[in-house]
Amino acid sequence: MIAQALVIVVLLLLGSGSAQAGQVSDNSVAGGLRVTQDLRHRIVVPQIIYFRIGSAGFGDRTEVRFDVPPTAAAGNNQTYSGVPVPPLGSGDPVPASSNGVLPVEVIGNVGTLTLTYELSNAAGLQDGAGNSIPFDDFNLDSTDPVGLPAPPLATGGGGGAVSVAVPGNLFSGRVVRRSADWSIEYANSRVLRAGTYTGSVQYTISAP
Repeated sequence: MIAQALVIVVLLLLGSGSAQAGQVSDNSVAGGLRVTQDLRHRIVVPQIIYFRIGSAGFGDRTEVRFDVPPTAAAGNNQTYSGVPVPPLGSGDPVPASSNGVLPVEVIGNVGTLTLTYELSNAAGLQDGAGNSIPFDDFNLDSTDPVGLPAPPLATGGGGGAVSVAVPGNLFSGRVVRRSADWSIEYANSRVLRAGTYTGSVQYTISAP
């Protein structure tokens, strides 16, 4: 019964509207009747920044490792039958034994971004015995040095001391979507005490 009542009401309204429309049309000027309504559209796009270095998952760290063979030391009398390597401290770069090439990706929709870094220790990588290797003893390069450059690591730097711009490349520069490969090698500029030296660099992408 409720459904039938609703149908009756609708029919009555339509009938009434039709009669009124006919009456108004009879009294109108040429051109008939016209009713307009504005429908407003709004899309809210959130601000986003996405940043990745290496292949590690979110919250994980990628480790770049350099293993210098023992016969790399000048004057070392040991015999090494592997691939020849430069002597320690010769200034000839040593390639990384793992993660020497790092995929980097940046996405943002707030215009040009700024890339900075913080060092775990301004003195450099530490061996736990009071010895260190300055961070500027690493060479970094990027396959996109203009769009997504790798900032040079400065001894005692970080904290905004070295920063580079990551310019937008979509929607007239308002959106950044860039990817590149950063390569890193150990410059091998000094003779070091034997040991394992560790340290980290925390990179940050920020909007103006």
